[in-house]
Amino acid sequence: MGSIYGDWLKQQREAAGLTQQQLADAAVMTRSHIAHVEAGRRVPSREDARRLDRALNTGDVLSSFLPAEDAAVADYFETARRLEQQAVTFREFAPSFVPGILQTEGYARAVLMTSFPR
Repeated sequence: MGSIYGDWLKQQREAAGLTQQQLADAAVMTRSHIAHVEAGRRVPSREDARRLDRALNTGDVLSSFLPAEDAAVADYFETARRLEQQAVTFREFAPSFVPGILQTEGYARAVLMTSFPR
């Protein structure tokens, strides 16, 4: 699964020669939380990201570039947003179109150009 954020965290941890447990101990977190962040399944809180920055000596990179976990969503979508953050697998049935996350830019443009009004 992964994420750019999680992949970067893992690269920094490995460059520092730390295991997930050693980083967790230094950042006062659990090893499983570190694993979830590296895999892109969780987003650390701002305070967790600050502790990771201190433990890895990365300045404020991890806390500055946190994925938007608290982005505003409509009230009726809040439950779906929370469930999506906890999800390990996404499944989608799309008989007519390629699912959005798999679309190339060219495909998306072609689909959008065929609808009315443009």
